Amino acid sequence: MWNVCRAIALAEGANVSSSAPDRANNPGDLSKGDEHGQPVTGYTTLPDGEVLIAFANKEAGWNALYTKIAHIVSGASSTYSPQMSWRQIAQKYAGNAAAWLNNVTAVLGVGPDDVFSNYFSGGGAQPPPAALP
Repeated sequence: MWNVCRAIALAEGANVSSSAPDRANNPGDLSKGDEHGQPVTGYTTLPDGEVLIAFANKEAGWNALYTKIAHIVSGASSTYSPQMSWRQIAQKYAGNAAAWLNNVTAVLGVGPDDVFSNYFSGGGAQPPPAALP
């Protein structure tokens, strides 16, 4: 799951110094409601109306993103299904779905119409990211 988290963080620009995800310790560019019990320092309303979470630290942001992905994989998400394609995930997840989809699928080596849950079959546990490349 950490590979998916890393791919999303790259697609969201978390590796760009001073980007919104970097400043907010929010590598997944998560919106209000995706805190998943992690400590936050506040919220920022963006021009598109999205309410971005400012996590207390990078670890909290990474853990919230991991939990969001874990909920999708397990079927516990009320927004996403593990049987959705990457394209369908992108359409719900990102404002610029086409760019997000291209970036995430390129990093993971999957097709845009591949089923999300298929990525996780046979994969072992990965360590949390220390930093983005």
